[in-house]
This record gives sequence, structure tokens and C-alpha cells, in this order.
Amino acid sequence: MAEQRNWDQLCATANKLREADSVKWTWVKIASYLGVSEKNLYYHISKRREANGTPVKRVGASKNPQNTKPSSQPQNVEKTKSEPPKLKSFATEHIEKAEALDTFWKDRLNGILDEKDAMQKELREVSKLYEELKGIKEKLAQDLIAEKKLRFETEDALKLSQDQLQSREEDYSTLLNEFNAITEKNHELNHDLRKMHIQVGAANETAAKEREHRLELQGRAQALGMALKVVL
Repeated sequence: MAEQRNWDQLCATANKLREADSVKWTWVKIASYLGVSEKNLYYHISKRREANGTPVKRVGASKNPQNTKPSSQPQNVEKTKSEPPKLKSFATEHIEKAEALDTFWKDRLNGILDEKDAMQKELREVSKLYEELKGIKEKLAQDLIAEKKLRFETEDALKLSQDQLQSREEDYSTLLNEFNAITEKNHELNHDLRKMHIQVGAANETAAKEREHRLELQGRAQALGMALKVVL
């Protein structure tokens, strides 16, 4: 009885979901949602609808299941009336099971087709997203190439600037050495010039003393000459 009540509840829930949206809620999805097999679910729903006299309507099922064999019914009207109730019940049950099984597989096929359409839609969306990502990847690759090119150009310009700076530093060092050598030579020349000035001054002083001494000797010679004249 507990199992019967449980299946009653499951079948009621399945019918509500099916009536709410038959496209979204296929029997496959309903069975998966309820955690039962699709075959068992459809069996219990068919059993309850047969008990209530309500046929199971499935997407893709024939709207006139009684017309599947239209030619056999009129020919066997009298024979059916004369058949025993047990045989009639067995034949009816067999036909209903066959129709239910046919409807079951049709509905399952519809569910598979619905899932196929959904998967194709998702595949198109994934393909579109893939193309967008592919475009972004190509754009990033182009940006990376441009960035590398710019980096190489910057590195080349920096190396050129460093080489020029090093060359200028070498030129400055050479000029500084030459300037220091010239300055040192100038100091030496100034020192030699001062020595020459001192030597010239000393020579002038010596020459002046010699002139003075010579004049003194000349004066003495003249005085001596005059004295000799007086004596003689």
C-alpha cells in the first residue's frame, strides 16, 4: 500500500509537470527528475489512466489509436459480440499494451529529438562562443606581436643611446686628460718663466755692479794718470 501511494504521488507529480509544459518536460526528463525509470513511470501512468478511462496523450502519438486497424473492426463486430468476455478482455488489454508501447517509444523518440535540438542549439552557441574566443585569441596574438616589436625597437633605441653615451664619456675622458696635460705643461712653463725672470734679474744686477765697478776702475785709472802726469 505504501508503494501504491508512492506511485500515486509520483504519477500525479508527473502529470502536473507534463500539463505545465509538455515541450520542456518530456517523459525522459520527468523520469530522471523523479528518480525512476521511464518505462516504470509510463507503465504506472498508463495503468492509472486506463483505470480512469483517460487515454495517455503523447507528442507524436496517433490521435485516433482506434483507427490503426480500421478494416478489422467492422468485419469482426459480430464475432466480437460472440467472443467470451475473458478473451475480449485479453485482446483489449493486448491492444492497449501494444498502443501504449508504441506511444511510449514515439514519446521517447520525441524526447530524444527534443534533446537533440537542445544539444544542437547549445552546440551552435558553443561554436559562436568558440569563434568569438578565436577572434579574441587572434587579436591578443596580434597585440603581442606588436608589443614585442615595440619592445625590440625600444631596446634597440636604448642600446644606441647607451653606446652614444659611452662614446661621449670616452671623448670627455680623453679631452679631460688632454686638458690636465696642458694645465700641467702650463704650470711647468710658468715655473720656467719665473726662473728665467729671476735669472734675468740676477744678470741685470750683476751687469749693473760690473758697470759700476768698471766706472770706478776707469775713474781710478784717470786719477792715476793725472797723478803720473803731475809727477813727471
